[in-house]
Amino acid sequence: MSTAALIKKLHNLGVRIRLVDGDLKIKAPKGAINKELQLELKASKSKLIEFLSTAGSAQHQPTPALTKAPDGAKLTPSFAQQRLWFLDQLESGNTVYNIPFVLRLRGELNIQALGAAFNDLIARHEALRTRFAIDENDDPILIIDYELKATIDHVDMSGADDDAIRTTLEELNQNGFNLVHGPLIRLHLLQISPTDQVLFILMHHIISDGWSLDVIGRELVAFYSAHKNNEVADLPELPLQFSDYAWWEQNWLKDDVLERHLDFWRNNLAGAPKVLELPTDKTRPAIASNRGGRVQRQFSQAVSSRLNELAKAEGGTLFMVLLAACDLLLSRYTGQEDIIVGTPIAGRDRTELEGLIGFFINNLVMRTDLSGDPNFRELVQRTKTTALDAYTHQALPFDKLVEDIQPERNMSQTPIYQVVFMLQNAPMEGGSFADLQTESIGFEYGTAKLDLTIATIETPTGIVAEIEYNRDIFDHATIERMMDHFECLLEGIAANPDQSIGSYDMLSEAERHQLLIEWNSTDF
Repeated sequence: MSTAALIKKLHNLGVRIRLVDGDLKIKAPKGAINKELQLELKASKSKLIEFLSTAGSAQHQPTPALTKAPDGAKLTPSFAQQRLWFLDQLESGNTVYNIPFVLRLRGELNIQALGAAFNDLIARHEALRTRFAIDENDDPILIIDYELKATIDHVDMSGADDDAIRTTLEELNQNGFNLVHGPLIRLHLLQISPTDQVLFILMHHIISDGWSLDVIGRELVAFYSAHKNNEVADLPELPLQFSDYAWWEQNWLKDDVLERHLDFWRNNLAGAPKVLELPTDKTRPAIASNRGGRVQRQFSQAVSSRLNELAKAEGGTLFMVLLAACDLLLSRYTGQEDIIVGTPIAGRDRTELEGLIGFFINNLVMRTDLSGDPNFRELVQRTKTTALDAYTHQALPFDKLVEDIQPERNMSQTPIYQVVFMLQNAPMEGGSFADLQTESIGFEYGTAKLDLTIATIETPTGIVAEIEYNRDIFDHATIERMMDHFECLLEGIAANPDQSIGSYDMLSEAERHQLLIEWNSTDF
């Protein structure tokens, strides 16, 4: 039996292998390894050790240069785009994958220069002119509309207050896209007064991502300033377009390259729990509606600083420390010690991709073992290993992993993981619109892709956390308490990272008061 076939067999049986001090360690469910498999493992031990030893060098394997797709080549979606296409076929026009970008502009806006700037931006980036079609094999392909021009929807909201503006933004965000007809970008300008306006850009995730918003902000400013001053924007020529990347990905990630990454993930997820059993307030519906809510919290600068110091002391990153804390929170809620969450990664590890607009993001699986009641420093080391291994094999699109592992699927939960954790610490540069005063506006999206998305962002005043939750199964008050518990855990960790993880208190002062005073009071 080949090594690849053996690893796949072990995965199917829930058997996980790892290398510890150069020796092969095996973790298997009771009864999974029979005598025949035991002999096979002994015979293949050296090959398995070699595989595990070289798996970490996958990131150093040479990859072909990124080149433009040949003239006349059929332009196929990237693997990530194929997933969103499939999801849209199940529920056309679903707004859960809308990406809004909102900016309030105070001052005299040059409407003509703004329109010209958008035309330049759309002409520069093929992704903004992309829609989809079906080929003769019923597979999706990319269609580039070369003559697409910007259309700005002007909305008169003279004298509107902030609540009315947010309500309008929420309504605009609830309009879905038709991936076949396009365009997959919409532009709205809410006119509040002659010197006060709100710019609302809405895109489908299939053509854009969070990094792309930064590119859009920078380049829109450059084009606007150039047109306003009758100049030419000084932007470097793009070496590639997103369709070139998608063509390259399809032609590189196959055969031995694909199998090498799949082998790692098969082993990594062997014996993994099927779902994270979070306690819910309501019965989970058969089909998720993606109705969502959000709870946000600012943590103190002192706690944030100590967590950063802990990350440095452990040779890791703030992401690894916060991931460990998130895993601990989820373990407390579920009673599980084998915790799996997803985390997005930019997918732009090559300089040629940094200036492009497109859907490059990939989702990585982070599996952490919390067994043995380690102290928090040890847990950070475990999440550090988890993260570094995942980064090494980040080239495998999440959808190819799902396709290979074939987990049980249902319409109420996402496969492999149901919770996402993320940290955003890269500053969004953006820019100011010439002499206009700019500010961002937040509003309630009203959607949730998963059971929970725990997002953190590092700011100069401390870490900000936001929990996006599925309203089908959770009440707002429950998530408020969860945020309280997360904050209490972080405060305890920052104060003493040498405690065993089971000893951290996560009850808030209000909950302790209720337990000790109110619930223990007795009327005689």
